[in-house]
Amino acid sequence: MISVSICDDSRIFLEKLQKEISGSMTKYRIRHTVESFSTGKDFLERHKSAPFDVVFLDIKMPDMNGFQVAEKIREVSDKTVIIFVTTEDALVYDSFSFQPFDFIPKLSPEKSDSGSDYDFMSRRIERTVKRLLHRFMAAEKIGLDMPYGEKLYVKIEDIQVIKTAGNYVEYSIKDHETVKVRRKLDEAMNELDATLFVRIHKSYGVNMGFIKKIDYSQLLITLKDGSMVTISRTHKKDVEAAYIEYLRNFGG
Repeated sequence: MISVSICDDSRIFLEKLQKEISGSMTKYRIRHTVESFSTGKDFLERHKSAPFDVVFLDIKMPDMNGFQVAEKIREVSDKTVIIFVTTEDALVYDSFSFQPFDFIPKLSPEKSDSGSDYDFMSRRIERTVKRLLHRFMAAEKIGLDMPYGEKLYVKIEDIQVIKTAGNYVEYSIKDHETVKVRRKLDEAMNELDATLFVRIHKSYGVNMGFIKKIDYSQLLITLKDGSMVTISRTHKKDVEAAYIEYLRNFGG
């Protein structure tokens, strides 16, 4: 269950944000709760007793601005995901010290009528929710069966490459030795986040977060550690589509 809060001094935007955020999270089957606050003070009193996982925070508020609230949030928890909501793009550059996850503009780039602005904001909220899903799923741990009935628990986001090795699957894990588990690659892939991992070959799956470059003409993927893996021709189109979607949602 992900606890979400919204802090905005505008009742209209509070209602709009709550409706859109809850709708998007329900769409992507994210179990969640949402609480709304019209002042930074009220939000902080509640947050200090039980820190929220995610906060959508208006930058311009009369009692305490969003940056002042964010500073207090970071004093309580460095794990809370901060998403700034603003009408002024220029303020975004002043927010980086608070490690924001994303920004939701209240106005569309065209500065059109309010209906178009709401449509634009709705699309940005859905994009942000998809990125949140990726973040929380990637941070989850899976248990890998080890000898003598033991399990090794690793974060999904730390798994770089998985590949078949006879009757085993080898897991290449960041800052850890390679782990071999007796299972099929299909089973291993089904356990992992499909927005993060892509099948590149009948014997390989790759975490797209570790991809540095893809050379489709040579059917080669260069990983961030400098190693290379080969894309099979039968998987080329799937890899291209998956990586474009990954970059669109999570590439910054």
